[in-house]
Amino acid sequence: MASSLDTDTRHALRNGPPGEVVDLNRDDGARVRVHLAGDPNGDVVVLTHGYGLTAASWNLVATPLVEQGFRVVTFDWRGHGGSLDDDRHVTTDELVSDLRTVLEHLEADDALLVAHSTGGFITLATLVEHPEAADRLRGLILVATLAGDLFDGAPADAVDGAATRTSVPARLLRNSTLGLLLGGFAQGAGVSSAVSEELLDEFARTNHHALATLIGELSNRSY
Repeated sequence: MASSLDTDTRHALRNGPPGEVVDLNRDDGARVRVHLAGDPNGDVVVLTHGYGLTAASWNLVATPLVEQGFRVVTFDWRGHGGSLDDDRHVTTDELVSDLRTVLEHLEADDALLVAHSTGGFITLATLVEHPEAADRLRGLILVATLAGDLFDGAPADAVDGAATRTSVPARLLRNSTLGLLLGGFAQGAGVSSAVSEELLDEFARTNHHALATLIGELSNRSY
């Protein structure tokens, strides 16, 4: 699998649809990088990525949506990709605030929100804690996500502390077989080795230490 790289797929994943980049500077000093593509008058689709990935992980979906006339919006959660938080620990509440800010910036009132993995957890937190945010959406699609209690049912000593949790991704990345499986989980069925390697590269570049608090909240909060 690893030796048969799909160069066309790799190029498509690295190069999303043409558009513009907007940096939303938050009052706490954080920056949220938003990518806007497609017809400004088209139906709005907001794609949110999962833990350890970036907006680019949606490129294979964003490009055909743009070609079909949609206005496609992706963004990097703070602590990921082009969104920064000065190496501080990122919290669920901060990400909830960031999502609300993105939707407000878009002046959206009928967006379709597609939320993958941790993006789904943050979206659920947003809608539960700020139900008025639903007024900006026409619909919600949750992809391979959860509503918290990430380690529910696991032995206590296996999930002892956020530092232990954030060491798990590092161990996965050191094992090529598990790494490809992780990439497959992020991509879905019909895993491409090119996509797996690109997503694993994104995952490896993530500052997991800064996200330790978020991982802890994934295990302790539920919706």
